Amino acid sequence: MWHKKAGVVFCVLVGLWVYFAYAEWEIRFYGAVGGEVAGSCYVLTNGIEAILIDCGSHISEEIEVDGQKVRIEDYCPFDFAGENIKAIIITHAHDDHIGRLHYFFLHYPNYTGPVFMTRATKELYVRNWQNTINYMKDKNGGDLDEYTKNKIAERLLSQIDAVDYLVTFSLIANVSAYFVNTGHIPGAAAVVVNIVEGETVTTLTFSGDIGPGDHPLLPPLPLHTFSLTNTDILVVESTYGDVTRDPLAKTRELQDFYSTIRTSYEKNGLVIIPTFALDRTQRVLITILDGIRRGELPEALKIAIGGSSSQNYTLAYKALMADELLCSKYFSTTTCVSRPLAQGGFTFERFNRNPELAKNYHVIITPSGTGASSDAEVLLRRYLSDPNTVVLKVGWAPPDSPMGQLAAGANKITMAGKEIQVRASIKSYHSLFSGHADQLMLVNFIQAFPKLKYVVITHGSERARNILQERIQEVNKNVTVIKPGYRQKLKLKTMSLEALPALTTGCPSPSSLDEVCISASEARQYVGRRAWVHGVVKSVRRLDYGRVFLNLGQPYPDHIFTVMVTEEDIDKFDDLLGYGWENTLINKTICINGTIRLYNNIPEIIATNPEQLKVIPGDASKACPCK
Repeated sequence: MWHKKAGVVFCVLVGLWVYFAYAEWEIRFYGAVGGEVAGSCYVLTNGIEAILIDCGSHISEEIEVDGQKVRIEDYCPFDFAGENIKAIIITHAHDDHIGRLHYFFLHYPNYTGPVFMTRATKELYVRNWQNTINYMKDKNGGDLDEYTKNKIAERLLSQIDAVDYLVTFSLIANVSAYFVNTGHIPGAAAVVVNIVEGETVTTLTFSGDIGPGDHPLLPPLPLHTFSLTNTDILVVESTYGDVTRDPLAKTRELQDFYSTIRTSYEKNGLVIIPTFALDRTQRVLITILDGIRRGELPEALKIAIGGSSSQNYTLAYKALMADELLCSKYFSTTTCVSRPLAQGGFTFERFNRNPELAKNYHVIITPSGTGASSDAEVLLRRYLSDPNTVVLKVGWAPPDSPMGQLAAGANKITMAGKEIQVRASIKSYHSLFSGHADQLMLVNFIQAFPKLKYVVITHGSERARNILQERIQEVNKNVTVIKPGYRQKLKLKTMSLEALPALTTGCPSPSSLDEVCISASEARQYVGRRAWVHGVVKSVRRLDYGRVFLNLGQPYPDHIFTVMVTEEDIDKFDDLLGYGWENTLINKTICINGTIRLYNNIPEIIATNPEQLKVIPGDASKACPCK
């Protein structure tokens, strides 16, 4: 009998020896690298067990993989083996750091490990959870059934392990971590990870997003705390690694911000501020309320917060500030004393169905920051041509987005297929409300780590990364700078980068941006991909509540492809094409552009904008007519 026991012990010892002898730690990069700003997603692994740091949405941002521009859809399978993940760490509640977390739970139904985040991050995430799950898709980009959504919600929310700053938590054997405040938004944190291997301890810090250092609601960045972490390897964001801000210029900008709103009020005009729902909305709102209290703005100013997500996050801020213990942990002392949202002075309103309600207000703060969706899109379409309107840009927006075009001085833009003459005044106050550190603060942050050997630059454009790298090497020649790309791994023993193989997932993750042009009968082969699909409309249907279906190939129910316009977007089509436009398409060839999904086993594209739809004259059966 003892022979068997000895054999078991021997096998265990050999297994442990093999584990420690051959396990080699590495960081694998699956987002916010190679010039991408969004999609933070890093896997820390020894080849046997793994820890996921952030699980962010790519927000449809184009990235470069293997020399090709690609787009990763959030619902597609992940490009790593999630079965090995034993713990998840989330640095903060912005979508580009947490926006794919629910999809991880969809693709890995057997994951039972913890999801570590700060208590403030949990409060923000849970407050807007219903919005998050309502828009959830299945693995092919189609509608996800309510039962599956609810089961994912139950699992995910039950597995969140909320901890405060500087509280150590265990990840796997010999690996622990703790959060340190970064002053970006409430609850935002860097995560310090300690890996113990015998007598050796390797300390890695993942910065998450670093605040500007003067966030009006949050305590200052605790550089002294970071100096005590013994960090060897720092993975740091570089969003504004190429920008240096002038504090005096921000003061002048604030006065101009107040002046613009005050002048509009005196003219009985409307100020529209499209911006991000989380933190930017609350900062803009509190800045305006503070202006009223200090006499910079009139007391009679009527302010509305539009968009359900902005409303949810504003209520979360109020709740965090109202809790004395949580307020002291996640906000500055000044904020906890003044509680700037407690006195009200603003109204929650939705404008997506009735933009005329805007005439009841002087200032409207609403998502989205790009101006391309939610209440912002509706309000811009309605009021951009009104010379009594002022539109304020207070954050980043892609150059081709409505807010990007307006900031560049466009005299007219196209929204929902309709050209709009821009008569409104457009002003930009981006640096005034930025939630990210500039180059000077990033360098100060990096310099706070006295034992630092390596800096790994992520989460920034190539220009921002390159300029930050030059500055780091100017001030600290003893630090080695590394800039990883998507699907690369950094081996911690040699600090060398290597390419990782792509996984065969069955869904294009990443999906090619080279959109194919196919017939309706071929669409089933391209589920999950963007494409131009052409075919003949054989029947149409408009439901009482507004949803429209175009059935291609054969009349319903024998159709081979569907184009669907939802009730949320039907007004765009009716306004541009006229009510009943769908009936004019019967027996005509159309092209539709979008991501193909399956619904009830029929491929379809959801059309949200008339620009996705083209009517093709003549016979289009022998060649692709779409491009």
